[in-house]
Amino acid sequence: MPQVSRTPGGHQRQQQQEQQNRRNQEGLEAASSHRPRGGQPQANQAPGPQPNRNNNNRGNNREEVADSIVDAWDIINTRRRAQPVDNSDRFQALSKAFDNIEYPKDFKPTNIQKYDGKQDPAQWLCLYSTAISVAGGDTNTKVLYLPMALEPAPLTWLESLARESIHSWEDLKKAFVDNFQGSLHRVATRHALSMIKQEQGESIRSYVKRFFDTRATIPNVADDDVIDYFQSGITVQSLYRAFGRNRPKTVVDLRDMM
Repeated sequence: MPQVSRTPGGHQRQQQQEQQNRRNQEGLEAASSHRPRGGQPQANQAPGPQPNRNNNNRGNNREEVADSIVDAWDIINTRRRAQPVDNSDRFQALSKAFDNIEYPKDFKPTNIQKYDGKQDPAQWLCLYSTAISVAGGDTNTKVLYLPMALEPAPLTWLESLARESIHSWEDLKKAFVDNFQGSLHRVATRHALSMIKQEQGESIRSYVKRFFDTRATIPNVADDDVIDYFQSGITVQSLYRAFGRNRPKTVVDLRDMM
């Protein structure tokens, strides 16, 4: 224990030193309670001002709280800017130019038949593009919404494209048409129509459907040729003879018969 001076002056100085020590300790505790989260005190930093418990200093306390809130927002915004953009709803083929693109307000496209890979890709894209434009979308919207209009097989194709290979609607259209135009089955000649035959055990309804599905892909075939090809494909003898006795004159009549 330190020796206490017995002189009046020495005793007074001892009391002043003890008071100063208490004020320093209270200042350090106050500064620690107001330090921002994660912050470190600077070296040799002087302790903060001693908090006054009188009501006259409540205004100063409110200012300190307000400063702390501002500091907190600065920290939050800094961390938010440092976070990567969430691209979980973007296909990897789309470039970063589409990261911040949003759908138009009240965007609700209608009358879009999903693409399954069997339709003409250029024709389908024309109908799709029109539907998106009518709903208020632009070329960026057409790119973002396309996955929603694809059946599983074409969607798998989209997922297989190289990362960030699509930078615009024009890029996507070209890739789409180039891929599906090449895989689209087209019947070039009427010879394919003549090769449609009713299979053993196949119903007449099934045969009619296959025949006319193929007929739809061949332009400029005369009705007489269509009727001849259809009759030659019938393998049930009784039906073949009955068809010959009541041969239709037009393709419309043929459909009506079936």
